[in-house]
Amino acid sequence: MDGSLRREIEAECRALLADYAVAVDKGDGVAMAAMFAADGVLRRGDTVLTGPAEIPKIIGQRPDDLVMRHMVTTVSVQVCDQNSATALAYYMVYNARGAALPLAMAQPFSIGEWHCAFVNTPSGWRLSSFEIKRIFVRETPKT
Repeated sequence: MDGSLRREIEAECRALLADYAVAVDKGDGVAMAAMFAADGVLRRGDTVLTGPAEIPKIIGQRPDDLVMRHMVTTVSVQVCDQNSATALAYYMVYNARGAALPLAMAQPFSIGEWHCAFVNTPSGWRLSSFEIKRIFVRETPKT
């Protein structure tokens, strides 16, 4: 595979992760699910969701006044071939509840890793597997 194609695939995979973060922050489950292959799998802890009908459920239970922002930093994409790639991305997510912006800022909710696999489909590059691994989490206040 030539370097130009490799860079194009890397860029498309990085863009997909950025678009995923924006869709999740907006609470747009339809846009988020569209980034997955038809049989794509989303894992977070014990939660495993498969396909476009299940994947949006990860954000469907959020309170209406929850404001969330993902900061995606290090993204390392490994192109396997013309039809598959993997990535490891570091994320930090802030969240707070309220309708009036700006909201008071607290510690990040969590910092972790996204372990991703991509597949080239007739509709373009899509996520075939997306696993969220929390490495650091905000302490819950003791009551």
